[in-house]
Amino acid sequence: MTTSKPAYRTAGIRAPRSLLLAIGCAFLTAVLLQLTAGAGHAQPSGSSWSKPVLLFQSSDSILYPDITVDEEGGVHVFWQLERASGNSAQSSQRMIYYTREVNGRWSRPSDVVASQSASLPTAAVDHFGTIHLFWNGEGSAEFTASAPVNAAVLAGAWSEPTFVGNGNGNAQVVADGTGRLHLVYPGSGASGVVYQTSVDGGATWSFPVTVATTAGAKQSANFTRLAVGPDGTIHVVWTEFELPNGWPPTGVYYSHSIDGGKTWSNPIQIAGPGFDQANVAAGSNGLVHVAWNGMSGIQWRYDRWSSDNGKAWSKAVVLKTPGLGGSEGPPQLAVDESGMVHLVTTDGNRVWYAFWKDGQWSRPQYVPSGNEAGIPPGDTPVDAKTRHIEQAVMALSQGRRLNVVFWDERDRQNRTDVWYTSKDLSAPATAPTPFSTPSPAVATRPTLVASAVPSPSVSPQKRADSEASFTPAGSATDSNWAIAPGVAAAILLVGGVALGTIRYVKVR
Repeated sequence: MTTSKPAYRTAGIRAPRSLLLAIGCAFLTAVLLQLTAGAGHAQPSGSSWSKPVLLFQSSDSILYPDITVDEEGGVHVFWQLERASGNSAQSSQRMIYYTREVNGRWSRPSDVVASQSASLPTAAVDHFGTIHLFWNGEGSAEFTASAPVNAAVLAGAWSEPTFVGNGNGNAQVVADGTGRLHLVYPGSGASGVVYQTSVDGGATWSFPVTVATTAGAKQSANFTRLAVGPDGTIHVVWTEFELPNGWPPTGVYYSHSIDGGKTWSNPIQIAGPGFDQANVAAGSNGLVHVAWNGMSGIQWRYDRWSSDNGKAWSKAVVLKTPGLGGSEGPPQLAVDESGMVHLVTTDGNRVWYAFWKDGQWSRPQYVPSGNEAGIPPGDTPVDAKTRHIEQAVMALSQGRRLNVVFWDERDRQNRTDVWYTSKDLSAPATAPTPFSTPSPAVATRPTLVASAVPSPSVSPQKRADSEASFTPAGSATDSNWAIAPGVAAAILLVGGVALGTIRYVKVR
């Protein structure tokens, strides 16, 4: 448009150029406000926690959420739902639900695995854009299935479940910066901790390697967690429990590998009896943090760190979260691009956040739920009959965004909510990376390079395509209608401005 162009005329109405500009700005502003409303993202860097987004709600039992992120910046969330269908535990049905977030919009949750005993989901996304899900199933065995991320909301897109090995629950899978997949899980009985890896997008897996056997024949490993440092060092932690009842905890242990998981260092005891559910994070320059829980009565959360890739360790530091402590899921750890360490945990039926900088931990800060009705202000522990929160999970995306998911159970209202919140950090951001192509065929059954473990006779069921009855706020299914209020507001604004600026001209 040049400056010499005459004013716009329609049916004897002259609209000044400033009016057209105002109309365009008003319309775009209204649409953008509606598109960003309810997205669940935090405000600019260094901001407070975002307004929580309700992902799912059910009167059935919800447990063991898991969260992972991909290289393009997408966020993926799983959780276990147990639906009672009779008077006995044998008649209940377990399902693993899944939802994903892309550009601030959440998909409709869908059940991608259904089995009488499917539990403890853990997932990771590889370089090819394939999401790999592992869970503990029939016979305490580990199973896996995979799907392309752009179709994972459809149960029919997932591969047939495949047996991995005989485990004891609480596995973890991680994709490192090269796209390699790392899996660690507790072996059955006193067999210790098992590690496997895949370099071809899960098509084949290495022979199981024993990270460490347990400290004695009367101990069993559980709550295995791993982290891969920028230099490729693999760090693994686990808790050992007393057999035959699997309680109490007898110690938290650590080991690492510098040759891709072929050999492992001698285990180091990080904490003694009465402590459990450890987690690990690794940063640059050999920085490693291990955090764990004090069982109920011992209280609080604890941390030790190493600056030489796990050879020497600091003394334990106490994070005094207001509550009675207890085994509420491993504390969540993440290291951002600036080297700052972040921790999220639950205690006293609240979610807490702390950060580690210059060798010190901050005071734990309260992370609000999306439903604070009836919750007292301050640091006072919340009565479990009012609200029950445990098992918060966290993942770092794009180097600077903390993504957190947790469940909030309200016995008096007979429901459990799954909430998502996020926090942008002041660390440098990493640019999203497009997935590599071509993607491997996820329908192919993964195979072991070698295997000495027989497969159990019972396999979990593969779900047919289905939809959950709940549509989360900000889901993709209602994205078109979400902008309607903004468009209506823009039209009203345009009309008001036009009435104030229209002037009639003589038509010749």
